[in-house]
Amino acid sequence: ILAKLSVRSEPLVFTNATGSLRNLSSAGAAVRKKLRAFRGFISAILEVIHDATTSTDKANSKSTENAVCILRNLSYRLGAEVPDLAAEHDETLSTDSELFDCFGRLKKKSTALNTTNQNDLLNRGLRLNAKPTEMDSLYQPSLIRTYLQLMMETTNSDTLEGLAGAIQNLTAGQWRFAASLRETVRAEKGLPVLVDLLKYEHDGVSVAACGALRNLALDSRNCSMLGEYAMEDIANKLPLPGETPVTPGPAAIYSICAVLLQLVYSDRLNAQKLTEHGGIESLVSISRSVRYPPSCSKAAATVLGALWKHRSLRNYYRKEGWSASHFAVRTEKLPLSLTEHPRTWLM
Repeated sequence: ILAKLSVRSEPLVFTNATGSLRNLSSAGAAVRKKLRAFRGFISAILEVIHDATTSTDKANSKSTENAVCILRNLSYRLGAEVPDLAAEHDETLSTDSELFDCFGRLKKKSTALNTTNQNDLLNRGLRLNAKPTEMDSLYQPSLIRTYLQLMMETTNSDTLEGLAGAIQNLTAGQWRFAASLRETVRAEKGLPVLVDLLKYEHDGVSVAACGALRNLALDSRNCSMLGEYAMEDIANKLPLPGETPVTPGPAAIYSICAVLLQLVYSDRLNAQKLTEHGGIESLVSISRSVRYPPSCSKAAATVLGALWKHRSLRNYYRKEGWSASHFAVRTEKLPLSLTEHPRTWLM
């Protein structure tokens, strides 16, 4: 249908068609499987978003929003739903993440790398068949590049949410290419692009961006970069004590706590950065206030507990005016989703 329709000649029909397919793509695993396998479908959807990067009007259109959300849904649980993409040990993954400095720029000492070598770096781990299928297009580094480009072009909050959600889905868990794609986002300078989404007051955008950042922080280099260059932005997203009205909403607060936990759990420097940027004050307030739902209070308490586990920082905390009682986790059961493998999302 999409291959025969033209967004230029039949814009309303095209928009309605993509809207129907968007709804269909969220109908369950069986439907997603059929859509991924349907000849020409993924290519037609990709053509829509590639075309959207050529103008602001196209980037903000409803058709583009629908196409992005379809791709987000088709990227959902790829590793679980496609047998060939299940988790495996990937010996091609690089151990030299230090080739990239702040937010994905190549270090000066690496200038000897030519374009071919850089492309190899982006594509390592993506061992495709000699004749890749359309479904393989869903997790190519080039698509990550398109997602990030469109993210910088559009102001449509639903499209932004869908783009961040697609990256979240592709970088979640331990499926075959998740680790490679986390590196790809860094190499494409995507970390600051996703952090910038936290400035939007739309909670859906914040939740999706936090989900993507949390998954990306599973990569140790990403984790340290986010701690060094983005901790202030992430910490400032938490509501201040007594702030009225409470913004962001509960779902966003929970997601921010999940990112913070991933960043500080095993990284002492990140824990110190969070303290420097006033994160403890906000977390203590959230964990103790009845203004927030239990899920948020538990999430904040979990982050505080992770901060206190850094024994070498306890004297530093005390000098900043915090005692052991501020970090005490008093909840009976912590939220499992803060410690499980990151989730993926359907839209």
